[in-house]
Amino acid sequence: MLAVVSIWRPILDARYASVMWLPLFALVGAGLAAMPRRLAVLLVTAVAVPALALSAATTHMQTSSLVPELDAEVGAHDLAAASWDRYLILLDEAGPGVQARLHVLTEGDLPWYVGTAAYPPGAVIHAVPPDVIANRGRVFWVSDPGVAPPSLPAGYHSLESRCVILVCLTIYGPAGG
Repeated sequence: MLAVVSIWRPILDARYASVMWLPLFALVGAGLAAMPRRLAVLLVTAVAVPALALSAATTHMQTSSLVPELDAEVGAHDLAAASWDRYLILLDEAGPGVQARLHVLTEGDLPWYVGTAAYPPGAVIHAVPPDVIANRGRVFWVSDPGVAPPSLPAGYHSLESRCVILVCLTIYGPAGG
């Protein structure tokens, strides 16, 4: 019920969920103990099997395949930008040069369910930094195919795009650059 209500208003936030786990396990255990054995086993299996399958599956492995290209091409005056769902993967796997230039580029606030506690200060930006524009730097944008960065400076256009399964690296630069 909390999950359904959270769609409308974020009740199931990390700060609340973290204190709910222990009482929730006790409540679920008491509920399962009161049910007929077969139904309890069926419910536990219906939840456990998909949860284990999803935890064992590698997610966003295709994003990792773009890291060598980013490490080789992102320069001191460039911006490496990613959509929020690709950011932490790149931050973890990219080299120090890319990590220093990596940001989440978004027009507005991130959705409430995005866990930004792991983001370093200043990770989320709303426009290309002035030093990138002044030095005619490029913007390396990593996101789902067909998703353009939310805001680019005037005169910036797509120079090239490289896609792998479900993720693209698109390089934007100033006109004549």
